[in-house]
Amino acid sequence: MEKVIREVELPKETCELMEGAGDFIYALRLALRDGFQLGEDLPIIVAEAMAKLVPALEGMDKLDDEFKEDKALVASAALICLAPRALKKLPEEVVE
Repeated sequence: MEKVIREVELPKETCELMEGAGDFIYALRLALRDGFQLGEDLPIIVAEAMAKLVPALEGMDKLDDEFKEDKALVASAALICLAPRALKKLPEEVVE
């Protein structure tokens, strides 16, 4: 696949929120890749939510202003900042 590099300016709060959401989605994928096991997975999911999402929510009050200023840029930021973190490849299982 050929790739191109683009330099873009993105709204800060949207990016921070989407990066936190992407990290949380990745943590969910890691925890759930062998099926849901309440005792093992729930503590990981809650810890990741607190570590990744709570700090990202600090600028939540500024999201409305970012959206009003440029809806298309906010949508772009959501994809650009979320997808690489949420969809990154899971580590291979270690088989002994």
